[in-house]
Amino acid sequence: MPSLHERQKFLVAYLSNPEMFMNVGGELDGPLVGLDKHCLKLVGTSALRKRKRKIKSALPKTYQLLGDDTDVLFSQFTVKYAQTETSRYNNAEQFFNFLSSVWNSSPPDLSFLPDVLIFEIAIARAHEKATHQIYVSEVRPEPTHTHAQYRRRSGLQTLQCKYDIRPLFTKDIKDVIPVLRDNFLAIFYDDVGEKHQVFEVPQQAHDFLQQPESLAVNTEDDAVLVSEMLELGIIEHQG
Repeated sequence: MPSLHERQKFLVAYLSNPEMFMNVGGELDGPLVGLDKHCLKLVGTSALRKRKRKIKSALPKTYQLLGDDTDVLFSQFTVKYAQTETSRYNNAEQFFNFLSSVWNSSPPDLSFLPDVLIFEIAIARAHEKATHQIYVSEVRPEPTHTHAQYRRRSGLQTLQCKYDIRPLFTKDIKDVIPVLRDNFLAIFYDDVGEKHQVFEVPQQAHDFLQQPESLAVNTEDDAVLVSEMLELGIIEHQG
């Protein structure tokens, strides 16, 4: 007899895979013996709609730009990625991993779409870290450089994009053709997780922010970057 935990785990996997719960023929076996397949189909279909809404709410522009490919890709996604958690963020991360894998072998027709996806998942990650920090005291690593005086803002996300896709988020997409231009972005949420900030930074600042743990100021150029990023709230003084 499977334990209650094992049965729950199997049931979640079953209900997150339409290839399983849409097939109402035959009998259920294993941990699902005794359950009604027709009821499970109804529950699974409802759960699938909720999962789609969560992903769409986290990655709205990506979802919109997928266009006619959305339903096919989502069906493939649900077969390959069983839902492991119910959170909006976790499902968005799974969809991000799925699309990234698909596009590695078959790039999308819209060449700027991977940048849109990376941009939106960065915002989702920043929000997750900001809201998590509200309830859980963040443990900061000890400085690795005795002369380091600065650290990245909590939850800061940095990324490099091939296209300048930000206008897609402020204008109607029909009116925007993203410009092919390397740009480096810093993204973070305010301290209560309500509003995100996006700043374009020079490549030198992006590279500076890739230092592990504490940020060491070693040159005059570093000092200039630090001054500018402190003013924007991208970095902060060590506690």
